[in-house]
Amino acid sequence: MTMLATGACRDPIPTKYALFFELPRDVYADSLLTYSVKDRVEIYLIAMTHLGPPPDHLARVVAQAGLSAVPYIMMELDSTSDDHAQSALAYVLEEMACQGHPVGDSTAAAQHLETLVGQMPEGYWRARVSESLEVIRGQRGCTVSEEELRQGIRQIPHR
Repeated sequence: MTMLATGACRDPIPTKYALFFELPRDVYADSLLTYSVKDRVEIYLIAMTHLGPPPDHLARVVAQAGLSAVPYIMMELDSTSDDHAQSALAYVLEEMACQGHPVGDSTAAAQHLETLVGQMPEGYWRARVSESLEVIRGQRGCTVSEEELRQGIRQIPHR
C-alpha cells in the first residue's frame, strides 16, 4: 500500500485517502459522507491523530452511521495502543449516544471502553475516555458549550 508522509513521528496517511486530506477543511464533513462507513472511521482516526487542531466535528459525521460503525470502531480500538486514538474513537461512540443510538450500558462497545479505561495510565486521555463512557451510559449529559469544547482542546497534551 502506498502511503503519504505526514511528519517525523506520525504514521503516513494511506494514499487512498490522499485526496480527502488535500481538500479544504471546511468541506471535510460533507466529503466524509461520500466514503463507506469503514473508510469514514479510518479517515476520522487519521484526521484526529495527524492534524492540528484535530477536526473533532467529524465525530458527528461518523456517528451518523449509527450502530453500523461500531464494528469498525471496535476493530480500530483493538488494533491501537495509542491513547489519543482510543480517546478519538471513544468520542465517536459518545456522539452516537448523543444522537440517540443505543450504545449504552449493555453494549459490547460500552463494556469494551470500561475495560480500556481500566488499562489506560492516569492522565488526560484516560479522563477523556472516562467522560465519553459516562455520556454513553447516560450518567452525564451531551451538551457542551463552545467554551467547554475550546478548554478541552487546549488541555490536549501536545506530541
